[in-house]
Parts: sequence; C-alpha cells; structure tokens
Amino acid sequence: MDGPELFSIFVELVTKYIDQISPKACLKGGVNVSLVDEVYFAYEAILTQALRKRPSMSKLELLKVSSNTRALVNYLSHNKLFNEKYGLLLDFGHHNFRAYDIVKNGGAYEVGINFVSDRLSGHRILSDVETMIKDIYTDYMGKEPNSVELMLSIKALTKTYYPYVFKSYKEQKNLKITYNFSYPPFQGIATYERLKAMVEPYELLLAKIVGKLSTDHKNPNVIVIGNGFRMGGWPTSILRENNVGTLIEDLDGIAKGAALLSDGTSGDEKVIHTGLLQESYGLIDERGGLYIPLTEIGHHAMKDSKRVRLTLESKEHNIDLYSKDKKRKYHFGVEERDIPSK
Repeated sequence: MDGPELFSIFVELVTKYIDQISPKACLKGGVNVSLVDEVYFAYEAILTQALRKRPSMSKLELLKVSSNTRALVNYLSHNKLFNEKYGLLLDFGHHNFRAYDIVKNGGAYEVGINFVSDRLSGHRILSDVETMIKDIYTDYMGKEPNSVELMLSIKALTKTYYPYVFKSYKEQKNLKITYNFSYPPFQGIATYERLKAMVEPYELLLAKIVGKLSTDHKNPNVIVIGNGFRMGGWPTSILRENNVGTLIEDLDGIAKGAALLSDGTSGDEKVIHTGLLQESYGLIDERGGLYIPLTEIGHHAMKDSKRVRLTLESKEHNIDLYSKDKKRKYHFGVEERDIPSK
C-alpha cells in the first residue's frame, strides 16, 4: 500500500471522527487539524478540500490544516517558552533520529535540518525487542516459531512488553515475559544483563549525537518530539546529562498549539522550512508505467533519499529520473509528459 492510499484511509477516518463529534453540524467557531510535516506538505490541500465537503463542517467560521511544527511553534510562542534566537528540535521517530535547527528571526521561525541518523530509530529498537522475545521463546521451546500465527503472536507480545523493557532496564531489574499464546503458557526471563546489552548501544549513540550538538551550540533550548523520547526516560536523561538546556516535550504541545490556531486569534509567527523539496522525485519505466519514488514533496533534499537497486532483465527498458509536482503531475526536465501511473 503506497502513500496516497494510506492517506486516503487517514482522510476517511478523520472525517468520520469529526462527523461523529458533530452529527448535526453543530460545530461552530474553528477547527484545526494538525499533520506530520512531511504529510502536510504533500497532502494538505487534499485534506482541506475533503473536510470542506463534509456536512459537519458547514457552520464553521474557520477551518485550518496545519503542520505539527507550525502548531508546536504556535504553542511555544503563545506561552513564551521559546524566547531565544536559536534552538534545537530533536525528533526521535520510528524511522530515524533527526535534529532540526530553529532560528528566530524577527516574527519568523526558520526550521532547517541539521542531522539525520538511520541507526537510531524506533523501528530498529522495536526490531531488537522482537528478536529478544523470539529468542527467549526459542530457548524455552527448543525450536523457533515456525508459523505465521506464532510470529503474529510474537509481534503482539513485543508491542505489549516494549515499554516494560525500558522500565526494567532503568530500574536494573530482570523482566518477566508471559507467553500466554503458548500451550501451556510459560514465563520467560529477560535478564538485566540482556536488556543492557540491547539498550546500551543506543544510549551511547544518542549520547554521542547529543554531545556533538551541544558542543556546536552552547546550551540551546531543546524541543523533543517522537515516541523514542518516551522509552523509559533514558533519552531525556542523556539530554540533561549533556546540559542541552530547556526541555520542552510535545506530549500535548502540538495539540494545544493546534487548538490555539483554530480560534483565529493566534499564530501570526511564520514558520519557514529551509531546504525542502518542492517536487517528488523517482524513477519511471515508460514501457511498464512502473514508478519508484526516491523522495517526496516536503522532504529535505538528500537527507531523505532512498537507496534503490534495480535489476534489469531486458535491454529494452528506458528508465529516466522524473519529478512529480504538488498536482501529482509527472515531469522530466522542462518537458511535461503524459505518463500513466498506478
């Protein structure tokens, strides 16, 4: 399932949720929907149009779709939490860890990417936890989980125990894991030494990154977002140990900032994202109509590029680099071509 398909599902869920809140179009005043920045840049117009068509929105005085960064900056500005000229926004997300520079220039905030690490990501850590839970099962049962049903059960157990892994690590305790899908059920043990061997490399990597950032910029204000900063407290502890400055967490900052934007009385500050791509880029096979995305609108140039391996079995293939604008039209160089897309 590609990005547009997933987003269409998201739009449907959002509009249904709002319809449930306002089944008789009783909502008045303003509504603001905040999106992850990359999604906002690619799909803001589509979501805005979809929302305006809903009967539940008919009596609204103000309807906005904003980026998470926009909402967060509005919250910080409204509460006078960000008064310095320079700060860092650290995003410990599922796919990678990112550091953004935030420069206050008059009434505007300039946001530009500083650093990206794919080695430090929620996805990698979750994968390590899953491997540990699978290995404990294998050691106890004497064989690996060899069915789709067992692997799905392992994945479900991983999500259940994921936060407890970091809680036990912080408290330097063993973690008891109940494999209730097994017959008979059994209890496995993840020793503290095992947890330490898994988590410590990520701690050291984060400490190295933060140490470099705090050396480059003395005692900056730091805004932290992303689920990675909620893993048992060790990421925020590392930040404090490195004296990076004020920590502002996004647990409710984005929601409050979005709510403030919905009343139309705040949000005069401009948020300028530097270094963002204005078009999507990818490879397309003219004969087969296959489009392989390399990077998308709203992503940072080069920082979000993908490694793509192509195996060509025929010398007849003609593959060129294409771009795709905000209207989802394909371009090649300065020449626009009518190319079918899936």
